[in-house]
Amino acid sequence: MFLAQSRRAAVPSLSQGEVLNPIVDPGPLSLGEGGRRPGEGQVRVMPVVPKKIKLEGGNETLRVEWSDGHMSAYSYQYLRDRCPCATCTGAEGGGAPKAAAPEGPLPMFRKSLRPLRAELLGRYAVQIYWNDGHSTGIYTFPYLRGLCPCTDCVALRPNLGDG
Repeated sequence: MFLAQSRRAAVPSLSQGEVLNPIVDPGPLSLGEGGRRPGEGQVRVMPVVPKKIKLEGGNETLRVEWSDGHMSAYSYQYLRDRCPCATCTGAEGGGAPKAAAPEGPLPMFRKSLRPLRAELLGRYAVQIYWNDGHSTGIYTFPYLRGLCPCTDCVALRPNLGDG
């Protein structure tokens, strides 16, 4: 299942001619003092954004191909456990997030967590609508990239647990 867009801007992709790597910014086309264009020679770093986002129900992952060539695969449970909304982070004033209550007497037979759909929010985030009724988490692209569970990305994160 590909990401639903419901009348929102498409995620930029290299096939659309977007330059998604650091570039030299030529600045405006008019010449300034000394015959140089304003801003000429300044380096502008373009943000790393998804080229492709795909919900893969068969292996229960959200797969992202990033503009820098990196591939990320997030399990649905991993993403749901890291929902950035105020309710899940405890930021709404209710204290720490509460653990989900089991759905029945045999919690090991709970219905599998999965997204019903996902929508792009402009060119900055994706919103996931989960089958547990939750949909208020907005996963910005920088946040999503920061969550990448691959060994390379995990190795780059600061170790905050062993102070």
